[in-house]
Amino acid sequence: MARAVKMGALLGAVVGAAPPPVRVGAWVLERPVGAGGMGVVYRARREADGAVAALKLLSPGVSSGRARFLREVALLQRVDHPRVVRYVDHGVTDDDQAWLAMEWLDGLDLAARLRKGPLEPTEALTLVMEAAAGVGALHRAGVIHRDLKPANLFLVGGAADGVRVVDLGIAVDEGGPDSRLTTTGAVIGSAHYMAPEQIYGRATP
Repeated sequence: MARAVKMGALLGAVVGAAPPPVRVGAWVLERPVGAGGMGVVYRARREADGAVAALKLLSPGVSSGRARFLREVALLQRVDHPRVVRYVDHGVTDDDQAWLAMEWLDGLDLAARLRKGPLEPTEALTLVMEAAAGVGALHRAGVIHRDLKPANLFLVGGAADGVRVVDLGIAVDEGGPDSRLTTTGAVIGSAHYMAPEQIYGRATP
């Protein structure tokens, strides 16, 4: 029987144990598909209609990341573009864990694709043009991603023309109170891919 997600189930997912079916809002968690410092991403199915989503569940005790997680929800809701992962649903569990459901994507990210070898020139051009369209949509919505890198460009079906910009975990609202780096001396982003001005504390389109 589906039940509200508990800490034990979350930890079981992280270490690879098979957790019992759990329910988050209208969604039943099927299996973990990824984990990071802030939480776990599951493949989830909506009970009402069988729709599938990628559901990111914030880990308990990550209080410092809760505001950032909720900001990701708010920013993703602003954007509706075929080259940006689509918002589906969000909420809070009975255990006060924030969660975000996004469209389910089958394929691999660009980092995994590049480990298989370089892209063909026409494939690379298509990917850059399509990814830029997604980034442009974010900028028009006032959203600055701050962490554009191969791991955050997902290729649906492995195809360059199916690219989606994903993971707005450290994105910010342009001109908002947190549009600058939030900790003195800290650099937020991935060093090999960030824009030069980001190193100096400015996040701009």
